[in-house]
Amino acid sequence: DEWNASGLGTLVVPEKIPADVFHKRIISGAARSGLPQLLLVSPSQAAIYAQNNIITPLDDIVMGAGGEPSHEWTSNDLKDLFPFIRSAGRTSQGLLVGIPQGGVARVMLYNQDLLRSLNLKPSKVPEDWETFAATCARVSDPSRGLACVQIEPSMASLEEWVRASGGELVNGAGEIRIDAPPVHVAFERLRALFSLGQAYRGTDSSSVIEDFASARTLYAMDWTDRLATYRGLIKERDNFEVGIGLLPSHTSPNTQEPDVARVPFSAPLWALTRGSRTEHLQAWDFIQWMESSRTSLKWAIDTGELPSRASALELAAASGSELAKSMVPVWRLVATRVAPTPLQAGLPCVIDTLVTAFGNVDDPARTVDELLETAQSVATTQLKSDCAIQ
Repeated sequence: DEWNASGLGTLVVPEKIPADVFHKRIISGAARSGLPQLLLVSPSQAAIYAQNNIITPLDDIVMGAGGEPSHEWTSNDLKDLFPFIRSAGRTSQGLLVGIPQGGVARVMLYNQDLLRSLNLKPSKVPEDWETFAATCARVSDPSRGLACVQIEPSMASLEEWVRASGGELVNGAGEIRIDAPPVHVAFERLRALFSLGQAYRGTDSSSVIEDFASARTLYAMDWTDRLATYRGLIKERDNFEVGIGLLPSHTSPNTQEPDVARVPFSAPLWALTRGSRTEHLQAWDFIQWMESSRTSLKWAIDTGELPSRASALELAAASGSELAKSMVPVWRLVATRVAPTPLQAGLPCVIDTLVTAFGNVDDPARTVDELLETAQSVATTQLKSDCAIQ
């Protein structure tokens, strides 16, 4: 509405459509040239549409190869835009086919009061896995119903542990790497936490918030747009001081290993359908406005998602919004670390396979090698399938 009232460009008429209906309509619309100029779609949908040439690459627009330098990203834009803006919508072939709108990242919350009560350093989550394990051993007390961390059985949890161990579920070439050595390390770490009673499996995302807010766990892993919910429930329950960090990224406290902390990220993507150059530039004007500092900050404040630019953080710090000011440290922590998965058609097809392996990590009857080999075999056969809807 604000864009349309501004007179800055072509009128935007939005239509929200259920996901399954949307996908069918796009596929049929492509067959009869009946597509809208602009789509806001999930990464899995964007991958399918790019594979079928329904959406068009943006590279010639953003880099000025189409002869309209007024529309391209300037050098100042490239410095100001957070890296995920330029990477979240890239295919495994390197083409930019989408621009993320907002987006959420995974962080680790921790109970600072609980750490202080145990004379443990409260300033942040341990940076290395040895200290993390020692902290978990110190805090976990089944007799008091207190555990180090609750693990949500989801794709996000799996990806989080894999990335913190230096791995990727999908590499830059779009290949599933569920049997890679870092994934094995991540699974073994989880298995150790379960076997020692320092971690337990939660039932759903709401139980993660409930148990953490009730001081039954030291750590909680969740999306950045849910932080306000945590803070509200914590005030109702134990009213402790909460810190926000990331999973460890080093093997040893004395190691000189490079920091490999990369944060799982999720966002819908703006994408342009096949059409004329004029239509593309009209839609691109709107995307640029949505990704501007002021508009992306307003979006971030309203939704709890990430702003698009570093300059938006400066605006937030100077704004009268207490919510924006409270989120600036979080945005600063994650915005340069988020690591979107390369767009790959078929990923929704393999999620159940990966989550099943993750769900069986604490099964003593099956080795980690067996779990990963089975998952890799099944997942590989399902890549590049039409799984935009699930």
